[in-house]
Amino acid sequence: MSEMVLDRLIASQESLIAALDGDEAEAIEQALTGFAEAIGGLKGVAGWRDAPSVVTRVTHALQLAEAARIRTVYLADRPRRQIERLTAAGSGRVAAGLAYGRNGMMRA
Repeated sequence: MSEMVLDRLIASQESLIAALDGDEAEAIEQALTGFAEAIGGLKGVAGWRDAPSVVTRVTHALQLAEAARIRTVYLADRPRRQIERLTAAGSGRVAAGLAYGRNGMMRA
């Protein structure tokens, strides 16, 4: 496997993670495009299991992929939780941490 292909993959994963952490849609889209291109560069590459240094770098790339996956799951869950909170507030159910009820009266 070409070191250049691996370098490109790892750099694209790091860019994607930074974009996900930055929470900017345009940056995420650009990073995803770069990541897709880097993945496309892997097609047809063989023989990566033959060199221990390459195996180590592939393992690092897999760890970065897992880090990006975790961030994606978190970012997908965050709006769902916000919607649940808004729904609860709109239905009159008040979260335990609030000091006042919907009618403005202090809760006991």
